Amino acid sequence: MSGDWTDERLEAAFAARAASTPSAPADLSASTTDALRAVSGRIASGWPRLATSLLGVTAVVVVALALARPLGSPGPTGSLPDGSRSAASSAAPGGSNSPGDATSDLATHPISVSQAIAVRDGGIDDRELAVAGYLSPSPIVYCPARFSTPNPTLLECPESFSWLMERDEQLQTRTGTGVSMGPPIGPAFHPSFALVTPPIRPTDGSELARNASVVLIGHFDDRRARLCRTQTETAIRCVDAFVVDRVAVLNGVTQPIATRFDNTRYDAASQSEVSVDPRSAVTEIDRLVQEQAPGDSILSRQLITGERLASVEPILSGTTFVRADLIWLVTTLHVGADGPVSRTWLIVDGSTSSIEVTASGAP
Repeated sequence: MSGDWTDERLEAAFAARAASTPSAPADLSASTTDALRAVSGRIASGWPRLATSLLGVTAVVVVALALARPLGSPGPTGSLPDGSRSAASSAAPGGSNSPGDATSDLATHPISVSQAIAVRDGGIDDRELAVAGYLSPSPIVYCPARFSTPNPTLLECPESFSWLMERDEQLQTRTGTGVSMGPPIGPAFHPSFALVTPPIRPTDGSELARNASVVLIGHFDDRRARLCRTQTETAIRCVDAFVVDRVAVLNGVTQPIATRFDNTRYDAASQSEVSVDPRSAVTEIDRLVQEQAPGDSILSRQLITGERLASVEPILSGTTFVRADLIWLVTTLHVGADGPVSRTWLIVDGSTSSIEVTASGAP
């Protein structure tokens, strides 16, 4: 990863390239279109219907052109355990994240960690939630080699050491040989920062790390959990991972829309990691998404190399997208009749169209 870049820094980085005309790989458009036409269904949001079939279907590719079938227009939202509404009844036109849009409303009316756990344990529910709590920094620890297939919902070492807690608990204590760390006593759960940059850096144990006061927007029962193959009795259940789509507030300060950069690859000539420069500007990426989702508001973005795409979108493993140099993944907040949900949009860097990686809907 090349670091935490602001949108302004990114704009400056490709300003010198603006004179050239962006172009996608020569065969990508045709091959991608053929792959999309072969898709006949959408992923169902309920586990009961898929629990038996998924074991025999290892590649249910559910990618749909955004123009094929738009989601329903904004409508009433669902209720949270305390009876409050989880988002505004409508999103701001054009998807702009103005103070009155659904994202801002969600972030300014967060629920507690206990209330979020009640949602998690109350059945299949992938609504977007804004949860206020205290985020513990992950320790820098030695982890055994990982042989499982990467998945945003698979929380192993070191992700399993990160907690979102209801109370500001100090998890680290000094011992005669250094610093030890234990789990929280009060209500807490594990967040997944596979899609966004963690707001606090890991600690090396040289000093007692402080927690961060945060409001995280995300969801349980993520669609990618169905493709999580490592779900043992002792492991954190993939469906229980809280997939973070946006860090909304950090230590009392509202955070802007952020882009996570995973745009480095190993260069054999220099024997080092090198950054791959994007062709598309952030403003162009946002415009492409908002054209297809005018009622949505953008939560976050990710710029990733094609070879790493399957690590955050396992369902796209083996598709032509993994051959692209760079892929933009944009997460938006959609408020419909069933409440607020996240949607994922894919744009091949340098192209002029966005594709929805379908997150819900009947097959």
